[in-house]
Amino acid sequence: MEPFSKTIGHKTARQVFLRMIENNQLPHAILFVGPKHVGKTHLVTELIQHLFHTIRHPSLISDVSLLAREVDPKTGKKKFAISVKQVRALVERLSMTPMEGNWKIAFIQEADRLSIGAANALLKTLEEPKGNALIILRAPSVESVLQTIASRCQIFRLSPVAKSEIIPALQKRGLSKTEADEISERSFGCPGIAIRYIQDSEMRARKETAIAQVETLMNASLPEQFRLVFDLIPKTEIDKSIALSHLLDDWSEVLRANLLKTVAEKQTATVNKTARVLNCIQTVRSAISHNINPHLSLEHIFLSTHV
Repeated sequence: MEPFSKTIGHKTARQVFLRMIENNQLPHAILFVGPKHVGKTHLVTELIQHLFHTIRHPSLISDVSLLAREVDPKTGKKKFAISVKQVRALVERLSMTPMEGNWKIAFIQEADRLSIGAANALLKTLEEPKGNALIILRAPSVESVLQTIASRCQIFRLSPVAKSEIIPALQKRGLSKTEADEISERSFGCPGIAIRYIQDSEMRARKETAIAQVETLMNASLPEQFRLVFDLIPKTEIDKSIALSHLLDDWSEVLRANLLKTVAEKQTATVNKTARVLNCIQTVRSAISHNINPHLSLEHIFLSTHV
């Protein structure tokens, strides 16, 4: 199978990787950054598969280690950060002799969630990798990763993919031109969202709801917005903080896509308003762990649209 044949878009990155591999110039540490669902994980998966000459998922390859936050057995929720203990175990696995190829690969799926201790434990390996050790990191942005880590990686920024690339990929999966065009428009340049639109009806309904909510967020009057507060997070909701977090994730995704579009169209007033609301959402998101009132938080976000 042709390398990276399943990746939608990111042609430049794919070509660069193929050239690096052909010339034996693959860096020892790579940081992929870009919006959620833009294709970071998919590109990493195909890169690993190409290096091991297999179609198996990386989780099934003995010389590949996947690292993300652990689940707290007491709460059943993911811990806040990747621990130093996890990274030390990872570094030890990387130092071992490969079992089925020439590579030992670590894929740190949440590089923005490395604790300070975990990051420090990783630094020496990033500076002095042993053998054919390859460390791949994934994060939403360079700024979200500790500077000491990011500076030791070759950074690949994955931008939203053009509709002209997403549409034919969806048509190959059996959609009509009209259906592919509609889903491409609502995927905001993120192939992962487009594919999930096809496969997950629940997710599709959620994204469509988020688009409608953002329309209200950006254009409705303040009284209309305030009337929606208890509809967005009902009083009967058991875990309001989680509901708020999911809501902010959906809104942020739609708003970032809208921001890119309005920047391209040079709609300065809309760009400034969207950026202001995104900053407000980020402030609220940072405060969620401090048990803020979800309903007051939504009102705060609504107010930011009328400054």
